Amino acid sequence: MVVEGVARGLDPQFDMWQAAEPALRDWAENILKADRRLRDATAEGAATLKKLESDLPELLSKTERVIRKIADNALSGGVRFDDTTIKTPADERRRHNHSGCITLWIRVGAPITLVLVRLL
Repeated sequence: MVVEGVARGLDPQFDMWQAAEPALRDWAENILKADRRLRDATAEGAATLKKLESDLPELLSKTERVIRKIADNALSGGVRFDDTTIKTPADERRRHNHSGCITLWIRVGAPITLVLVRLL
């Protein structure tokens, strides 16, 4: 009201609602978009839960079969859970990351070093 009073004091023909209309429209559209996104997410969540509810017994049954196969293989020596089988993938990732860092330093560090040498 204060803003409208000051504006009308400067310009008696000033229409506050017309001036505020673009900002109010944007605000209303953002509220409606958020509401629509919330409704869509709720509907998708409900559909996912319904699908999961119908697939859950089969999923649990398959999981149980896989666990039994792993246990049977482990007892017969077919699957090993020891330091070599656990550390190897981690060591491979570490080795790969290390070579990636060296490559990055060569690609980025060499040109920067050349520029600095020329500047000095």
